[in-house]
Amino acid sequence: MPEMDGLTFIRELRRSHRREDLPVIGLPAREGYEVSAQLLKVGVNDFLKSPFSLEEFNARLKQNLELTALIRDIRDQLKRDYLTGVYNRRSLHELGTNL
Repeated sequence: MPEMDGLTFIRELRRSHRREDLPVIGLPAREGYEVSAQLLKVGVNDFLKSPFSLEEFNARLKQNLELTALIRDIRDQLKRDYLTGVYNRRSLHELGTNL
């Protein structure tokens, strides 16, 4: 990328999107444990080392999307009464403060 490197891009992306909301899979340009650690520190959910197979990429992509969906479901369950499905008091309070 001409204007910024991948680590800077991920840092900027994470300012507006949390790991739980937007999964990112990193593809480091160079090898080494330092690069993997840097990717994880700046906010990637997962990474692939080159060369990688299409099957591995698809498996990691599917896994990250499933985890994101599970987190979304758990958050929704925390916001609602389990018997009626109506938003609970905490959710209504948060909605009221955000208005």
